[in-house]
Amino acid sequence: MITQGAGKADFAVAITSPSGSRVKAHVIPTHEGFLVNFTPTELGEYLLSISFGGEPVSPTPYRLACTTGSEPGKVRASGPGLARGIVGKPAEFRIDTRGAGQGGLGVTVEGPCEAAINCRDNGDGTCSVAYLPTEPGDYGINITFNECHIPGSPFQALVVPDTDLKRIKVSGNGIQPHGKDHCVA
Repeated sequence: MITQGAGKADFAVAITSPSGSRVKAHVIPTHEGFLVNFTPTELGEYLLSISFGGEPVSPTPYRLACTTGSEPGKVRASGPGLARGIVGKPAEFRIDTRGAGQGGLGVTVEGPCEAAINCRDNGDGTCSVAYLPTEPGDYGINITFNECHIPGSPFQALVVPDTDLKRIKVSGNGIQPHGKDHCVA
């Protein structure tokens, strides 16, 4: 609280927890006024009453909301790249961190080879991720938020070799390239 220029007077602060109990506050004088520190022990709304010179600074208490810093359980991942992929083609998925709070996002892909990962922030609380597997096999996709796995992580993806249907040839007696087969009994 900045009290510089307000004169010299007694400063008092009272903090009430969401359950109604008083919370101990540490008041530290500074060259501009006072710094008030306290440690919240409950989730919810705290009430902060401040008086200067015996008079309330505000007619109603200040309200402070205490919430959890982050909730990895609210992060969601979806997309085909979490379950399958094709060798030499980007396997894509999306991560949605909206509603999870502040935190660091981590993505790793483990498999028979090192797969390059590209992550693009979409600017709306989501990001688009693509990894490029170069060998077939089982891949584990780890997605963490503040170093905790999100729901479903690690994901298991099966990467298969690329196929080219144009190289398949069907031939034999009675096979017609265009039209119906004729079968004589």
